[in-house]
Amino acid sequence: MQIIVTHPDQQFSGDIVGVRFEGGTATIDSVSQSAAYGYFQRAGYSLVTADEPPVELAGFEPDTDGTPDTTEPDAETGTTASKSRKGSQS
Repeated sequence: MQIIVTHPDQQFSGDIVGVRFEGGTATIDSVSQSAAYGYFQRAGYSLVTADEPPVELAGFEPDTDGTPDTTEPDAETGTTASKSRKGSQS
């Protein structure tokens, strides 16, 4: 499985445990480079699977005004629709 490793310094270019980083990232194979994978995991590097598409959150719609959106069921239809929390009181 291909893994993208992100170095804490996004500008880092160099070798760490035999893995070449360019611009703060490197790609490794978690099977054939299991020792490097284990090192990066223990050291707290960001590890993301390169083979899978990014996860999309169902019902989440980015909001440009900075307020979070929630998904709530419609009382009449039972379907979900995004509803902004802006202006709501807790």
